[in-house]
Amino acid sequence: MDIARTDLNLLIVFDAVFRERNVSKAAKQLHLSQPAVSGALSRLRDATKDQLFIRTRGGMIPTKRAVELSEPVRQGLGALRQALLATEKFNPETSDRTFTLLLSEIGQTLFLPAISETIRRKAPKIRLVMAKADPSEHLKNFEKGEIDLAVGVWPRLNRDMIRQDLMQDKWLCVARKNHPAIAKRLSLKTYLKLEHITISSVSGGDEIIARTLGRRNLERQVALEVTDFLAPILICAKTDLIATVPSALANFFAGSSPIRLIDPPLDFPRIPLQIHWHKRLEADGGRQWLTQIITNLFGK
Repeated sequence: MDIARTDLNLLIVFDAVFRERNVSKAAKQLHLSQPAVSGALSRLRDATKDQLFIRTRGGMIPTKRAVELSEPVRQGLGALRQALLATEKFNPETSDRTFTLLLSEIGQTLFLPAISETIRRKAPKIRLVMAKADPSEHLKNFEKGEIDLAVGVWPRLNRDMIRQDLMQDKWLCVARKNHPAIAKRLSLKTYLKLEHITISSVSGGDEIIARTLGRRNLERQVALEVTDFLAPILICAKTDLIATVPSALANFFAGSSPIRLIDPPLDFPRIPLQIHWHKRLEADGGRQWLTQIITNLFGK
């Protein structure tokens, strides 16, 4: 394969098909017609002297040669994109860029309205998209340039990532108004006696609560476990169950739900909320602008 005589746009098509395993989806992502993508693949097959992808009922299966090419092509395209972004002056007033953000259910509830409204005022052509990938793929998606920023608690985002502290949140207990077992304050004895809703989520949920209690040889009475932080508040409003949740979320619902917020009987560790981005975007003006927007809105 003579790189000097090869249309490098073919590599962009190859990368999209390799990631999507589907010609139609790759075409949609690239804003091309399906015949155009098929034609580009045909030309690349001629250039590499390899089939590259085998069409099956389950999708396009890459050949051994395609797998060998995938990582160098991905890294090369990523480096090229980053070089172009670094030299291009970002103008939010005229930019039509799409930013993909990784936010938990709490983040989308608490942060997204203000972020969206601010961007609509300052950069009306910019579009925001929420990342949908499986949590195990988030780091890979940052590496591939498919996610620009993450906000919140994301313990799996470690390798080659840069973090900036945003704020620290505390924990509050949520119970229904006029809960028969809770007086002005919530004692440790009552806290341990009542039935709890616990949270297991990709951001770690409320496991820090269990660990803190465990170090004291204490344990909650768990009646229900859910997978996000929104459900417990709604459930607590209608039952005698209680939950321990981030204060920002609890206060968000306090005015519209029949709940009361009580300080927990122990001093649980604070929740560190951060902004995360891949090191390849460190010099990207658009990323810097969006990070500053979020910091101005929710920083310490």
